[in-house]
Amino acid sequence: MRARRKKIDTRYLPLRARLAVIAQGKKRQCGLSKTAARYATPEAELERERLLGPNPWAGFNHNNIACELLRMDSVKLAISEFEKAVELNPWEAIFKINLARAYIRAGEFEKAGLNLAEAARKEPLLPEGFFACGLLCEATGKPQEAALYYKKCLKYCPEGIIRNQAVENLEIVRRIDK
Repeated sequence: MRARRKKIDTRYLPLRARLAVIAQGKKRQCGLSKTAARYATPEAELERERLLGPNPWAGFNHNNIACELLRMDSVKLAISEFEKAVELNPWEAIFKINLARAYIRAGEFEKAGLNLAEAARKEPLLPEGFFACGLLCEATGKPQEAALYYKKCLKYCPEGIIRNQAVENLEIVRRIDK
């Protein structure tokens, strides 16, 4: 007579060990339900890791709060909120650009340049990035370079607030340059 196989009680195994048992095709031996077996595939594990990973929408509330703080001239508080936004979502280039604009207002031009460089690596044709580069050049006393960045901003931004600000700043830079 054939000996019966003993069921493996997976309740006390760590999750990774349970998944390993399932991935090896021993679903019947460990007595898991069909639902548990379905979620034990490598694809399901990758999907679960993706869902538990960083959220691409994270940080937008901190960014919006910081933009309002910057409008109210609370530069230090705005910098801390922008830093939280960047920490939550380091892949969003606009957060780095806004942080750079806050650093320019605070007079920390080196930090602003580093953040703008990182943002340019992520999204090189973002009009807000060109505008912030123009602000940085203008703040550091380079009006010719600022004019070039404002022109690039106008090229890639067909309409909106950034375009209007770039036009105004370009006119100011041209007056200073003459």
